[in-house]
Amino acid sequence: MKPILMNGESVRGILEGRKTQTRRVILRPERFDRIRECGFCCPYGQVGDRLWVRETWNVLDCLYDGYNGAWEVGYPFPTIPKEKPDYNHALFYRADPNSDEDEATWRPSIHMPRWASRITLEITGVKVERIQDISGADAIDEGIVPFLIGHPGEAERRYFATLWDSINAKRGYGWDVNPWVWALTFKVVK
Repeated sequence: MKPILMNGESVRGILEGRKTQTRRVILRPERFDRIRECGFCCPYGQVGDRLWVRETWNVLDCLYDGYNGAWEVGYPFPTIPKEKPDYNHALFYRADPNSDEDEATWRPSIHMPRWASRITLEITGVKVERIQDISGADAIDEGIVPFLIGHPGEAERRYFATLWDSINAKRGYGWDVNPWVWALTFKVVK
């Protein structure tokens, strides 16, 4: 099982059942012919493989207040535990609606260990395409809320393009560059 990074909006979309696809830049597109030769050797996996989601998070000690007879959230762990703590702790996820977005103690998703992940995905489809080839229906499967009931189309694609650029343009893979991407379809298994 491999990890996959997701931002807060993507995590919310997965948890709400709106997001069943993700697109990831193919970092070496000059090797695209080789990718086709090997039968789409996607680095994220093939159909049936599982991915565990890494998201922005934190783990805190929980302290028992004998005076009040209640558990209280304490302080962040000074280091990330290698294994799930066997004593009282609380996991917090920045994507949750009740989380404090300005909390200074959030840990970046890249540092989330497997034991702290709450979402496991199973890959149900893998394809390669240019980012601008995304359909309106696929944009909705990426978590974009449909603008009109019925036939998804250009409005959803434009909104997805804006979302894509907010994540990828600063890395040189903006919508206008039209990079090759891995388009993964998945279902939640945990």
